[in-house]
Amino acid sequence: MKIEGKLLTLKLGIPSFQKSIKVQEEIPEEEADRQFFRLNKVLIRKSAIYNSLISAGNAFKNELKTLTIPWPEVGSVFIVPDKLLPAVTALIDKFRSEWEEKVERFVAEYPELIEEAKAALGKYFDPKDYPSTEEIRSKFKFNYIFTEIELPEKVQEELKEQMLQQWQDVKEMATTILKN
Repeated sequence: MKIEGKLLTLKLGIPSFQKSIKVQEEIPEEEADRQFFRLNKVLIRKSAIYNSLISAGNAFKNELKTLTIPWPEVGSVFIVPDKLLPAVTALIDKFRSEWEEKVERFVAEYPELIEEAKAALGKYFDPKDYPSTEEIRSKFKFNYIFTEIELPEKVQEELKEQMLQQWQDVKEMATTILKN
């Protein structure tokens, strides 16, 4: 079985809105090694739209995995068989549209989230921790590139074995479920 297709490299990024703070002064030197202590300050609450961006990204990657062959050892690189390229392209286009709309909704609510953080953090609020809306928009990443590939015979055989093993695992799981 010869695998012909393209290599899809995906970059999907969501800012964490956390800041690491050293808390070394509060830890007596004789009690512990201070370099092992860090505190994360949450900069904004995780709003419904923020959580929906995370969920949408995970769902997209999971659906993408059903149409592609994951590149071994690399989480965001996939082999797209030529016959599935139209379906993968349609999935990407649909996701990009939804992603951009959700990012814009988040950017619109971002100033309100900053105001909430200001009230919640009190004297620990630092306006320098909060980039502009344009900077925040740019931190939500969705990029991809297709690259022509020709897989060596050995790699094609390994992938074929992987796919056959995955299929066998699915059959065994289905049999177990149906027996119970």
